[in-house]
Amino acid sequence: MADGLSSNMVTDVVQDGDGYLWIATDDGLNRFDGTEIRTFYANPDHSNTLPDNYIHRLILLDSFHLAIATNRGLSILNTRDLKFHNFYFTLDDLHLPELDQPEVSMQNEEKKLWEAYHNVILNMEKDASGNLWLGTRASLICLSNQLHLVYVSYRHVRPYDLYGRRLNYVWKIIPLSVKQGTLVLLNLPFASDPYTTQAHRTWFLCHTGMKQMIPVSKLHTPDLDFLNQLHYNNLCFRVYGHYLLFASSMHDSLYVWDELTKHKAACRFLQIRVWNSNRLIPLIEQISEIGNGWLALAYQNEGFSLIKIRDTGDSLSLVFYPKIYFPQYTFRKIFSDREGNLWFTTETDGLLRVSPDKQNFESFWLEKGSQRHDVLSMYRYKNNLLISNYGSGLYNLDLSGKELTHFLFSYPHSRLLNQLLNMVWNIRHERGDTFWLGTQMGLMWYDIKNNHAGRILQNHPGLLDSVPITTQFTDSKDLVWMGMGLGHGLCIYDIKQQKFQLIPNHAGSYPYRYPTGIVEDENSDIWLVNDDVGSLVHWTRKTRQFQIVTPEVLKGKITAATGTICVDHQHNIWYAVDPVGLIQYNPKNQQTKIYGPGQGLNFGSIRGIMQYEQNIWLATTKGISCYHPNHHTFSYYTELNGLPVSYFTGNFYVDSTTHLVYVGTLGGIISFNPDRMTVSSYPLPVRITGIYIKNKIMDDFKAENIRIPYHDNDISVFFTGINLTNGKSNIYAYRLDEGNNRTGSWINIGHQRQIRLANLAPGNYHLYIKAARGGGEWGPDIEHLDFMVVTPFTHSFWFYLLLVCCGFGIIYGWYRYRILQLVKLEYMRTQISHDLHDEIGSHLTTIGLTALLAQEKLQQNLAGQTGVTVQLNDLLKRIVEDSRHVSDTMREIVWTINPRNDSFTQVLPFLIRYASQVLEYSNIQVHAMILDADGFKMTMYEKRDLVLIFKEAIHNIVKHAEATSVQIVFEKKQNMFSLTIADNGKGFNPDNYLWSNGLYNMKTRAMRHNWLLDISAGAEKGTHLILYFKPA
Repeated sequence: MADGLSSNMVTDVVQDGDGYLWIATDDGLNRFDGTEIRTFYANPDHSNTLPDNYIHRLILLDSFHLAIATNRGLSILNTRDLKFHNFYFTLDDLHLPELDQPEVSMQNEEKKLWEAYHNVILNMEKDASGNLWLGTRASLICLSNQLHLVYVSYRHVRPYDLYGRRLNYVWKIIPLSVKQGTLVLLNLPFASDPYTTQAHRTWFLCHTGMKQMIPVSKLHTPDLDFLNQLHYNNLCFRVYGHYLLFASSMHDSLYVWDELTKHKAACRFLQIRVWNSNRLIPLIEQISEIGNGWLALAYQNEGFSLIKIRDTGDSLSLVFYPKIYFPQYTFRKIFSDREGNLWFTTETDGLLRVSPDKQNFESFWLEKGSQRHDVLSMYRYKNNLLISNYGSGLYNLDLSGKELTHFLFSYPHSRLLNQLLNMVWNIRHERGDTFWLGTQMGLMWYDIKNNHAGRILQNHPGLLDSVPITTQFTDSKDLVWMGMGLGHGLCIYDIKQQKFQLIPNHAGSYPYRYPTGIVEDENSDIWLVNDDVGSLVHWTRKTRQFQIVTPEVLKGKITAATGTICVDHQHNIWYAVDPVGLIQYNPKNQQTKIYGPGQGLNFGSIRGIMQYEQNIWLATTKGISCYHPNHHTFSYYTELNGLPVSYFTGNFYVDSTTHLVYVGTLGGIISFNPDRMTVSSYPLPVRITGIYIKNKIMDDFKAENIRIPYHDNDISVFFTGINLTNGKSNIYAYRLDEGNNRTGSWINIGHQRQIRLANLAPGNYHLYIKAARGGGEWGPDIEHLDFMVVTPFTHSFWFYLLLVCCGFGIIYGWYRYRILQLVKLEYMRTQISHDLHDEIGSHLTTIGLTALLAQEKLQQNLAGQTGVTVQLNDLLKRIVEDSRHVSDTMREIVWTINPRNDSFTQVLPFLIRYASQVLEYSNIQVHAMILDADGFKMTMYEKRDLVLIFKEAIHNIVKHAEATSVQIVFEKKQNMFSLTIADNGKGFNPDNYLWSNGLYNMKTRAMRHNWLLDISAGAEKGTHLILYFKPA
């Protein structure tokens, strides 16, 4: 359960057509893809769910349909779209109880309980015809391959049995091959007791065609007579389709019978155990096929053994191998998947796996307890392996007998010195039995034969006795390169001349504090990695000069080399830099490649690098990784792959004699053979496991055409490569094509199992995903997903067409508006000219004619004619009146067209002032009332027509009404304005003046603006004019 399994009690396991492993437990169903477990539980609040969490059996009906036997009926799961189809068998479905049977008298509650027993499916098998046989606590049910009811057999029960006994009707179902029928072990009562007080188990042969069950004892078939002696479900098994494997009644032999050839074979258990003075083998729990004729014989109490069926066609044999594996476990079933893994189901320990890639990693521990130190280097001398320990001195492992010798520096009265000397960095073979040890307190010699050590005897700089010797490397010219810790640079020792040369850390000498790793290239040049910096140092042998080499990708970054470096067969330099990852540097063209998590590297701090054959091996703080240049993939190994530990502290050491590779860890060493590190050749299927659109899961992501709204343009695709052996080592790549052409390129995303695609342009897309096992080639299975980002209306052709149309419409509207304005302007000019002509022209003409008459009269007066003066005064008065009238008219026209006078609050004073001037001049009293008047705007035409209607009404009163009083009222009711003009004159009959010019003009002007004009009058009753109008 710590790994995500729903329960540690595993009841069954199968593998579907996609490669998923389905795991049944007593608390839910689980699906495993090699990386993670997905669980399925019963949920009564949802329709698409398991009927019950307790699962007894799984059967694969076809590649993608899984039959699930539960405590509440049968469920069929489509393993691709994850849809459950549940079957709960009611008594009506089963046509129970039959007439004249004792169960007819059951009460309703008892019938419900009996019905529930029919749905507790303990056994389930599929026969050669595709029929599904279900063994429940109360019945045997056969369903056709279309899941229709074919046959039901049941045992009679009493109400007491439903409450007082644990019913179990069907104990075993064994479908025979070639449609001969199905063997069923049933729990039947004796004839003397038709119920369940006593019962015995009997084998029957069931024929679905005849819908009957025949006891095997009455078949008179000698080949099946052995079944009459087997009364337990764990004594007979069907294996490899057409073999029946069964144990003898004495439990000391195994037999196999071939249904097709009728051949038989037997074997005895070669290891007999004495239990309670009886010579019995352990009781068999289950027999499982594990491939190539091999069978795993799981015992009820301890582990399992192996059996081999050998069938040559002419002869059949059975071989038992007595060794018991994993005796500490009790297995219910052993299953072999298509990748060769063995899965062991247990009742209390979950699901165990034995994988073919569990390599023979061997560990040897130097220290025990919590105080363990780093193992940094090793060296094989003859049959001994010397091991340096940073804190616990030197170890000598005899590779023949695995005997360990421990050497510690121990100078009296110098505890601190001993601690520093026992921090051993490295080992170098000097000559004979003598080795040089680089320690935290200088360079020491060690004699492996005498197990003695001391300071080196050669003349040497005193600094070699007081600083850490971080590395020793011997080049092709017999020069020993040594790192001088604490910032003291480098020391070179010439083996032939036995001379030392110090190269201190300062300008013009060694550029960094001290080296931690050294290699030699094809030109005999030296390359060094250094403490606390990511750059390389290159020493050219010809010029004997040091040069700093910083790869372009590392410039400007804060990096530190981890102290390990190697040169491959293609002369590339490999070294590790934290926190970047693995660096590949080509000295010839100065090209650099970085390998990190994005390229598939299981990132941890890299402590060791080596090339073995064509591959680059890495020892990290998270396990062992291997880069395969031919495939551009990584494989890695952790505890899941058999490594005792995943934390490594030192570099690799290759034993050229045995081809074993040693690598140090805390307090011990690990050895393995890289030649045995094989990658599975089984195809790696890739499947999409989920799609989220804007963080909302998509239920039916198997749809052929997925349409994504543009505003939800954020899609996350989850996928997996089904690798049951080591799924976490998978690496993935994807390609996204737009349209019908290949427009994308493969993008390597390492171990990442999710792709997020956001802000995609509208269009059709095709997503391709492929995977590779760690260290393997890209699999041929490529998952494909088609989807479309729906073009929003604002990005569609019709939108752009609408924009064009709107643009043309705006231009046309502006053009029409301009034309209308010009027309209005022209109309205004025409109207003004008409007004000037009508209102002013005639008066000006009159003024002109009157002026001529006045001129004549003036001349007559000057000539002395009498009576001319009076006429001249009358003419001059007429000229004055006409001039005043022209001035008023001009002022009125200017007032009308002035936009500052468009407010109704400006119109009212003008109307009242006009009425007062005209009416009071005629001795008519004016009473004006303004009840409510908003300052709404009026157009020039509305204002002009309102003024003309008002003036026409006032002129009619002056000319015709003979009134003495006029009342003018302005009033607002809701959104309607009214103008009332009432006089107390003699009135008139409107019907007699329908076509008078004045009334007709007034009504025409009102109708022009959808105003309502109401005129009521009567003889001697005065006249009432009401004008209703709304603001524009």
